Amino acid sequence: MDHFDNFIKKELNHTVKDMEPSQQLFFNIKNQVRLQEEKRMKKNLFASKKLKAAVVVGALCVMSFTCYAAMKMTGYSSHSYREWNDLPTAEEVQKKVDFTPKFVEKFSNGFEFKDASVGAISGVDDDFNKVTEEHKMVTFDYQRGEEIIAITNREVSDEIGGDYSTFDETVDLGNDIEGHYNMQAYKFFPPDVTPSDEDLEAQKAGALEISYGSSEIEEMNIQSFFWEEDGIVYEMTSLGANIDKDGLIQMAKEIIAK
Repeated sequence: MDHFDNFIKKELNHTVKDMEPSQQLFFNIKNQVRLQEEKRMKKNLFASKKLKAAVVVGALCVMSFTCYAAMKMTGYSSHSYREWNDLPTAEEVQKKVDFTPKFVEKFSNGFEFKDASVGAISGVDDDFNKVTEEHKMVTFDYQRGEEIIAITNREVSDEIGGDYSTFDETVDLGNDIEGHYNMQAYKFFPPDVTPSDEDLEAQKAGALEISYGSSEIEEMNIQSFFWEEDGIVYEMTSLGANIDKDGLIQMAKEIIAK
C-alpha cells in the first residue's frame, strides 16, 4: 500500500486556505481509494471479462465526469481548495480560472450559495500518472438544509469528457442547448469488505456502481446533469439530495437565463 499512501499524501498536501474539503474533493479522494482497492482486489472479485470492463467504465464515470475513452486513461485526478465563503464576483472567478461561468446566489427551489472552490482536473492511468494536461475548474456548492448540490465548471476539452452517449436522457434546454441527465445508484464499501453476490450481480446488470473507501457500507443515488454553453461545461451533481430530474433541469434553466 506504499504507493497508495504516497498518493493520498500527495493529494492532501496541496495548499489549502480552509481545512474543510469541498464535496468534490471528498468524492475525488473516495474515488482514488476505490480505484486503488479495485486494482488490488478485482482479480479475485471480478472473474469475467465482461464484469472487469464494467469496473473500468465505472472508474471513468464516477463523480459524474463524462466517460472518455483513451488508451492510457483509466480515471481522473483533481485537486481543489475552498476559495470563497461569500459569493464571488465574475471578475474574481475569471482571475482564478481564466474563464467566467454563469452562476447564481440562490435558486427558486431554496438552494443557496454555500461556498466555492477552485482547482484543476486531469486524466490519469492505473498508477495515477497524469496522461492529460490539467484543466482549471471552479465548483459552486449550494445548500438547502443538509442537502448539497455541486456545480463544477471547466472549459470544454476533448481530453476531459464530451461523450454523453451513456447518459440516461438528453433534454432540450432551449437556445440550442442540450442537457444530459444520468442517475446511478452507488454502494460504498470499506476496503476489507467483499460485496455480496447480489451486489455483484446488480453491478453486472448496470443497476449499481460498487466503490471502495468508506468506513462503513453506504448507499446513495448520485444524479448528474451536464450542459455546455459558450465553451464552458456545467456539471451539476446531486449527492443524495431530495430533488428529481425536473428539479435539476429547472436549476439549469435558471443559470442559463442569467
